[in-house]
Amino acid sequence: MDAVIPYLLVFVAVAALDFVWAFYTRACANGWAGVGALLAGGIILLSGSAQIGYTHDPYLLAPAVLGAIVGTWSALRLAKRS
Repeated sequence: MDAVIPYLLVFVAVAALDFVWAFYTRACANGWAGVGALLAGGIILLSGSAQIGYTHDPYLLAPAVLGAIVGTWSALRLAKRS
């Protein structure tokens, strides 16, 4: 089970990163400076966390790619509803 944890962490970090990035883009397009600034901080935090993971183990790129797909898809689905 311990071997699976880094894969899950990278997947979740990148999924969250892409989710946040979609709303960051929306905030910037709407001129919401405060929201955009906070989301930019989240982007750096999540991006750094994921990058630390897959620079040490290139096999972690696969869950990173899947996380990017899931994160963007879910953010766009949520944005479409509202």
